[in-house]
Amino acid sequence: MHLNKSSLIKKMNQLMLEYADDIVPVERKQVTDFFEEINISYREDYIDFLAKFGGNYSKMFQRFEFDCTFREISKIYLEERVEELPSKGYCVIGNQLMADWFVIENSTGRIFNDYPTKDDPISDTAVFENIDIFLWGFLYFTYLDNFKYQGYTKVLAEELDILLPNNKLVEIGYWRLSVYIKENKVYLYYKGTDSYKGDNEVFIHTLTDDFVKRLYE
Repeated sequence: MHLNKSSLIKKMNQLMLEYADDIVPVERKQVTDFFEEINISYREDYIDFLAKFGGNYSKMFQRFEFDCTFREISKIYLEERVEELPSKGYCVIGNQLMADWFVIENSTGRIFNDYPTKDDPISDTAVFENIDIFLWGFLYFTYLDNFKYQGYTKVLAEELDILLPNNKLVEIGYWRLSVYIKENKVYLYYKGTDSYKGDNEVFIHTLTDDFVKRLYE
């Protein structure tokens, strides 16, 4: 089956979620009632996300110290000073230990680390383009050992556009990461400055036959 990029990300998320055995939902009405009571507008996919994952500080979020629980987010809105909260049109989607709040833009679904307040407009670029990519990053790097063969290979980054000109899957600004996929291989190109990652190297993961079959069926 041929899948477009958006559908492929959703399908991968669906398959990877099978390995997440600690997801605890929250009643959707409880979430919507809260935001309506405090008069904060929201996106439907944001509410869907909180309702599905907001009941527990699950392993995939703990791994990167992102607290996306409904309890944490409601606590932020109830305890922070109004002038410090994101301005109208944005909602808090997670609290990260080192990087502070992440917010989602209601009009576009993009996720930012920098957040606008009453007196300070947003100035940063999006670190995740949407909730599906946000979720993909946590799932992939938490559960990848369950659906890839052991080990990895590498190629030089200069070769990437030649090898995979039309196969970019996601761009994750938070990790300075470009991800490509072709058939049974995922290519990870880190453009950061971490000393253990070569600036010009692309890490290649080979997905298991069963995962690939289910992904494209």
